[in-house]
Amino acid sequence: MGRIMGLVDWGDPADAGALIETMRDGFPRWNGAKIVFEKIVRNGAAIGLISGDQSFEGGVRELEGGRYIAAYCGYMPGLEKAFQDNGCPAGRDAGSNIIDLYRRLGVDFLKALPGMFSIALHDGERKKLLLAGDRNGYFPIYHSSGPRRFAFASALKPIAAIGVSRRINASAILEHIAFDALYGSATFYEDIKILPFGSYLVLDLESKQVTEGSYFRYEELFDARAYEGNRRIDAPGELTRRLKSCVARVMEGRDASAFGLSCGGGIDCSYVGGILKELGSALPMFCTDVSEARFREGEMAKASADHLGVELHVRSLTREAFYPALLKSIADFAQPIVHPNTAKFYPDVEELRSSGHRNQIYGVASDLLFGGMGIVRSYYRYLRVRKLSGVLPAKMRAFAGTVLSDPVRVNLDRRLRNPIGVIAGAGMGNFERAAMQQRIETALAGIKDPSERALKVLMIENLCEYQQHLLNRRYELSASNGLSLFFPFLDLETLRFAMNLPVLFCVDLRTSKIVERKAA
Repeated sequence: MGRIMGLVDWGDPADAGALIETMRDGFPRWNGAKIVFEKIVRNGAAIGLISGDQSFEGGVRELEGGRYIAAYCGYMPGLEKAFQDNGCPAGRDAGSNIIDLYRRLGVDFLKALPGMFSIALHDGERKKLLLAGDRNGYFPIYHSSGPRRFAFASALKPIAAIGVSRRINASAILEHIAFDALYGSATFYEDIKILPFGSYLVLDLESKQVTEGSYFRYEELFDARAYEGNRRIDAPGELTRRLKSCVARVMEGRDASAFGLSCGGGIDCSYVGGILKELGSALPMFCTDVSEARFREGEMAKASADHLGVELHVRSLTREAFYPALLKSIADFAQPIVHPNTAKFYPDVEELRSSGHRNQIYGVASDLLFGGMGIVRSYYRYLRVRKLSGVLPAKMRAFAGTVLSDPVRVNLDRRLRNPIGVIAGAGMGNFERAAMQQRIETALAGIKDPSERALKVLMIENLCEYQQHLLNRRYELSASNGLSLFFPFLDLETLRFAMNLPVLFCVDLRTSKIVERKAA
């Protein structure tokens, strides 16, 4: 998988070429994989790309003798059409056309790019450096700005390799304890930030000023009239139609024998596997089963594989191996926080590489898009009880114990991973998160029913808070091990459908992800 990197050195411009080599060596390597390193160095600025045996596009290109330089990598289906629609020259390489698109549209060129990607573009004419990541934040861009140099990379270690401090960010640690994720530009280190999903950064090479902007937000896909109109659609049928289109784009022009379906045994696995089979690609399933876990994913995956008539490869992860794998993830990610799911990835790596199934399709994001998280259903139940209690006289409500808390406070309770009393006084002050919440509430004001609106707000807040954080872990693991991951549910077509899908198709008192279960 491609990984971009680069720097601007103001202290000694002659050092830029050597420093980007140091950054390259800071990336984790995997054994037996072909590695290609490309770089272009001009006037104290260096931009580079590591690539290898992968299914993603990528390259480093320059135009007009180095006046414009671009490094890019990603999964961008329909990129040629985007070039054609915007008048870029036909038959030219993608990197040159990305530069041309930028020259025609400015930062708005990002809105025209499909799929998932990371881009670094050096504009020598305007003396600017532009960095941009994709709409979901799968391809991360970390960056650090200091008096001597500005550096960026698709991982933390290459930035630390050139001397950037890794002082622990205590506020970020506390925020992660509270919410199980970081939101916005903060990382666990004071001097290193991350570019949030759907955002771009512009560095003025003369003033050294950094500005950030956004070209995509999930809530901007919401349309009140479309939301109301969708109450009368065949939602399962519409979801299947869109997801088939998204899966077809993943497989188009690629060798199906190099693909597999990463499976946790749940409804996502069965549903995506069924769509693949209908499209003529009955892919083998790969599953890691934690032997002492309460739910045996291997057993559920076997039921899915038997139903679909496909191969199943199950690897076992014992308790004795589980915790060392979590500790290994700290070293691998250079992140002082672990997540249980990361341990499950390690047993699969060798089999995926040796079997040739280096491209894996995941059903990631359906829980966030369609109400599969437990906090959504519990919040739904709370809102229903609160609404029903409103018809009772005040004395009867008090007698029945149904004088319920403010929905805003309960929303926060559901999203916190620890009780409010435990984290009180911890100094939570992420204003980026607060601004996000306000934007979502404003965007969804057109939903008439207050309870329904509150639940949809919670669902989109969950998506904003957790999705990039979860994707970044998968990116680190896959990129470090020569694998390419694909996420059909995060295609823009599916996202737009999910943003405008009424709550009645997502959750009720007994069931979550209703639309996907019916579609499957």
